[in-house]
This record gives sequence, C-alpha cells and structure tokens, in this order.
Amino acid sequence: MMTTALLTLTLVSQIPQRVSRTVNRARWLMVAAMVLLFVQFFVQYRFGFRAMGITQAVAVNLVFFTPCSCLLSVAVLLLQRRGTVPRSAWAVGLTCWTLTILLLGGAAAMPGLPVLSDTAELRTAEYMAALLYAIAQTWYYYLHYKAYRQLRRTMANYYDEDADELLKWMHFSVLMLAVAAVFVPFAIFWSNYMLKIYALLLFGAIYYCIIRFYRYAVGTTPAIVEEAGETEEEEHGAKTPEATEELMRMVEEKVKHWVDEKGFRRKKATIRRVAEEMGVSRNQLSEWLKTKGRLFNSWINSLRIEDAKKVMAEHPEWNNEAVALYCGFCDRTYFQTVFKEREGVTPTQFQQGATGLLAGTAQNL
Repeated sequence: MMTTALLTLTLVSQIPQRVSRTVNRARWLMVAAMVLLFVQFFVQYRFGFRAMGITQAVAVNLVFFTPCSCLLSVAVLLLQRRGTVPRSAWAVGLTCWTLTILLLGGAAAMPGLPVLSDTAELRTAEYMAALLYAIAQTWYYYLHYKAYRQLRRTMANYYDEDADELLKWMHFSVLMLAVAAVFVPFAIFWSNYMLKIYALLLFGAIYYCIIRFYRYAVGTTPAIVEEAGETEEEEHGAKTPEATEELMRMVEEKVKHWVDEKGFRRKKATIRRVAEEMGVSRNQLSEWLKTKGRLFNSWINSLRIEDAKKVMAEHPEWNNEAVALYCGFCDRTYFQTVFKEREGVTPTQFQQGATGLLAGTAQNL
C-alpha cells in the first residue's frame, strides 16, 4: 500500500504541471490505475479476503487488476499515438471490466450462501474473467505493437538518436502486462507461495511502467516525439513539389556542402534543423532521402561512422568516448552499437587494426 501511494504521489506531484496535453492525460490515466491498485490493497487488508481463501482473494484481485492494467495500457498507447486512442481500446477495456463484475458478482452472491463463498460457480466465473482479462491485454499489445513500429519509423526519419533507447520502455511495459495477463488463467489457483511470486512479477511490471513514464515525462523525449509527429503530418498534408532531376541535383549540392562542412558533427540533429542549415526545405531533404532509400537517422549516422573511422586512424590515442562526442554521437554506448552493426567489429577492434596497418606501412617505408 505504501509503495502504491508513493508512486501515485510521484505521478501527481513530481511531474511538472506544464507538460504537454498528451503526457498530462497519460499521467492521470496512470494515477487512476494506481488509485485502483491502492483500493485493492486496502479492501484486501480491511476485509481480510486473503484470510478467507485464495478463491475470495482472486475475485477481488480480478475486479481491480483488470481496469488497472487496461488504464496503464491505454496511457502508453496515448503517448505512442500522440493523444489519440481508437475507440476500440476504450470499448474493449470497459466491456472486459463490466463482464468481469457481472460474472463475479453473480457467482459471489449465490442464493442461500454467504457472499463470496468458495463455490464451483465462483471458481468458474474467475476462470472466465481471467480469460477475458488475458484477451483484453493481448488486444492492447496488438494495438501497441502497431503504434510502436510506426512511432519508431517516425522518429528514425526525424531524429538522430536511437528511438529504441528512448521508447523501448513503452514496448516492455505493455508486453509485460500482456504476459502477466495471459498467465492469470493458469496462476489464479496456484499455491499461496507461487501466487506471491506471480504477484511480485505483476507489481514489478507496473512499478517499472510508472517509474519509466516518470523519467520519460520529465525529459525532452515527449517534445521530440511531438515534433516528429507534427513534421510527418505536415509532410503528408503538404503539396510536395515534384522531385525533378534538377531539384534533386540542387538538393544534393546543398547536402554535399553541408557534409563537407561537417554539419553532421552537431549533436541532437533533427531533419528540420539540418534542412534549415542546408538552406533547403524539410520536404525537399525528405524527398532526397527517399530517392536514396534512406531514413534520416541511418543516413546521418552513416556519415558519422565514416568520419569516426578517419578520426580513429588519425588519432589512435583517442578513446571511444572522445571519438563519439567529436563525431556527433550522443554517447559512447550508442556509437559502439551503431559502429558494430555497420562495420561488424567494435570501434576498439577497428582502431587496433588501423593502428597495426599504419605501423606496418611505416616499417615498410
């Protein structure tokens, strides 16, 4: 209860009030989810359902866990889709919760028996409610996966940093909630010891989602996501001039001049800012990239990798951190990841090879 209360207070008081509308809506959806989780713990503690038996405790858990997970999933989906969520997302969650209450409520109030008696009917209702919960969370993961792939592509065509590193918490959060929900039909009547382990895993997924959302909300990523989405919408809505050979030749000359001036060494580049530096429109640069079959992120990082190879050959005494920052990468880890993907060796291995080649050439001379 204390952990849940602290997470709720973190969402309410530690995230600035003047965040974007989308982040703010996601924040309050998560607050609602955490309040439901707190109420679940309070009800279990106050009325002692756990002491009555596993069946009674599971019934209460399902009534509160189902909307809690649905709200968290919708909150993440809201961030990915920049404030718009399909009606099906709300409909599935509301329908699942309503049916859960009807199933469990009807089975818990059997005539002639105390409420929440451990009956075969209540157990059957719990299995059915658990199955509904698993189906709903699987649906949310499907919606999330489509939105996540689109958002990654949007970011890759706008920003020079690794979109996965900025956004993977969303994927992991919804995935873990879906996995937990799928196991509920099998876990609800496990032994008390196993059920506690499962509960810890579920609460761990919720805790991870809330903490990573907090870090996301107070950082600069939401603004970048918003800019990337707006840029994509403008690009789709604008009447792009035909990519004539003459126009593309002009853009290529501007690109070449920008590359010669080592413009790619400036960190945190966006396609909008780079186009301004080149003196072309964003749409023109985007069209030129399309003719090359490249996304902005992979194109600018390929320039940086080629630059890094030259720098490492000329300055063998430089470490990876110095090379990464000099060539425009945000940090050493991202530089090493991109370098290994493109070259098949680590920067250190490449540097050692280049040093050995230079030493051999000097000996021959």
